[in-house]
Amino acid sequence: MKYENDLISIFLEEKQYGQGLRESSLKAYNTAFNHLLSSEILDINDFSTFTTSNAKRFLYSLSSRYNWSSHCHNRIKKNMTVFCKWLVTEKIIKENPFENVPLRILPKKLPKGFTPEQIENMRYSIHRLYPDDSFFHMRAKAIFYTYLYTGLRLYELINLKKTDINFLDSMISVNDWKWQKDRKIPLLRSLVPILEQYEKARENEVPDALNFFPTAFGGTLQHREIYGIVKRLKMTLNFNITPHMFRHTFATELAKKNLNLWNISQILWHTNINTTKIYLSFQCADVWRQIDALDMYK
Repeated sequence: MKYENDLISIFLEEKQYGQGLRESSLKAYNTAFNHLLSSEILDINDFSTFTTSNAKRFLYSLSSRYNWSSHCHNRIKKNMTVFCKWLVTEKIIKENPFENVPLRILPKKLPKGFTPEQIENMRYSIHRLYPDDSFFHMRAKAIFYTYLYTGLRLYELINLKKTDINFLDSMISVNDWKWQKDRKIPLLRSLVPILEQYEKARENEVPDALNFFPTAFGGTLQHREIYGIVKRLKMTLNFNITPHMFRHTFATELAKKNLNLWNISQILWHTNINTTKIYLSFQCADVWRQIDALDMYK
């Protein structure tokens, strides 16, 4: 989206092309800027209005008008904080008005995952929906099981390269450009035959594609195509499904198997180990077990 305000457009271009801003993050910024441009409290053409008191009024008025949850309130606050930090760096304003605005307390909720019965129902449904060995059917099944056995985020999955899958060493390399760091996660034995079978179909259909999960033309899958697979699967079931629920389920299972907390955080790549602690409903034993030996979801 292009804005008439040059500062906003320049900021978004730097974020999108300089830092590889994700589509979901771009939408969040667009929401924040649309509220900013229509605000009577903060005037993008008059930076003298960019005070801490006005920043608080800006957020609180929007929260009241739209009955925002704490999550929505904090997301807009964080996006505006980043934008104003950029304005300070560019010497357009002297101080960041959103920096000292407190975040709203989020309710402590356990992440939503799947029960073993739900996983079995999904396994049954995915094989009924995609019964043959065609490329598209094999890709859908491989995506489903990769989610189930790796804990990957959506953008990590669609950006996997074929060179990232190392069957010899049983490892998957994840290039996390969001944090500009790479990590390796185990390629579990339960996943290996599924990916090997899919790889044969993939090499026959799109041998020159760089992505491990490419389109029919060898390009990069879009978020909507993954959500299409999930939506089709969801229609056969009586419970909710989102891609991120697979990640929560994977993390919870690791915790149930008494995997060391620090190692879980490294596999999931949580920058703050406190994020990982939410998966612990009991004290996790400080013992490292070989992940490949875990009998997942049973």
